[in-house]
Amino acid sequence: QLRHIEDYSTFLCMLFIFRKIAETSCRQKMSDGHKAAQEDGRAGHGEEGGVGQCSDQTKVWTLSDPEDGDFVKGFYPSLTQQRYGLVRDTLQERGIKSVVDFGSSTCSLFRYLKSEGAGLIRVALVDLDKRVLEENTRAVRPLIAEHIMLRRIPLTVSMYHGNAGELDSRLAGFQAASLVEVIEHLEPEVLEEVRHNVFGRLRPSLVIVTTPNAEYNILFRNFSGFRHYDHKFEWTQKQFQTWCGDVCQHYGYSVKYTGVGQPPPAKSHLGFCSQAAVFTECLGKEGEKTEDTPYQLIEEVTFPHDSRTSAERLADAARCGVQTLSQRQDCR
Repeated sequence: QLRHIEDYSTFLCMLFIFRKIAETSCRQKMSDGHKAAQEDGRAGHGEEGGVGQCSDQTKVWTLSDPEDGDFVKGFYPSLTQQRYGLVRDTLQERGIKSVVDFGSSTCSLFRYLKSEGAGLIRVALVDLDKRVLEENTRAVRPLIAEHIMLRRIPLTVSMYHGNAGELDSRLAGFQAASLVEVIEHLEPEVLEEVRHNVFGRLRPSLVIVTTPNAEYNILFRNFSGFRHYDHKFEWTQKQFQTWCGDVCQHYGYSVKYTGVGQPPPAKSHLGFCSQAAVFTECLGKEGEKTEDTPYQLIEEVTFPHDSRTSAERLADAARCGVQTLSQRQDCR
């Protein structure tokens, strides 16, 4: 038994060392990217016809993710990472325990939501593209390390193939919903269906919506049109706020505006590169009741977790320590 304990301790030490090596490598890559971005900023991204270097040295211009187009000189971290961080932090600040992400695509947001710091116990991922979901089922499964270092709070994630404009009974009771860079991909009539389903039928207490800010596009060099070939529209700040205000008036929500991707200081009036709205339900009305289940469940995973109370964990640790000391004395 002592050998088993020592072997397990050695394994954990090796795991810790490998993790530190990976973190060091990651930091080096991030540092290299930081330097490259600074060089790119000095290479001629001036104030006119391009994006200037950000004065905040924690946010240096660098290439963003494909959704934003290769022409976008975004930020470090990337705009996508900042959007996901905004969603996670907002959910955490509000004490949200369950969220449904509409338009989850490759399920990249889940990597942020599954952290214990986010405090979530239920996550639903919904997308209309079944093939993309099936190709990314591994994204919602626990890592090897997550089978070893157990969570202290439970977490269940469900991946659904479905239409955000339809209500599924399995989403009843979810406290929050997110639509991250989704609405601009929808035709007007489809957007109206999604809006009514989310705010009028599902009625979560919190809804987070992000979308490109068209006013920011003037900062992109040699650019015209939309940031992505599938975008049906890109709104100015006023257009987005008009849409949000209409949502609040019709469905009983309040809204606060924020965003990610700061513009250069001299262009602050253009607003964030990606604008966001955080809606809060005001009427205390419950969501619509239904028995319909139009969504197809693609994958559902319950993460392994340590169900012991804090007192039980402390007692077990003390008991293990006493046993280890006793066994070492017996071996002498």
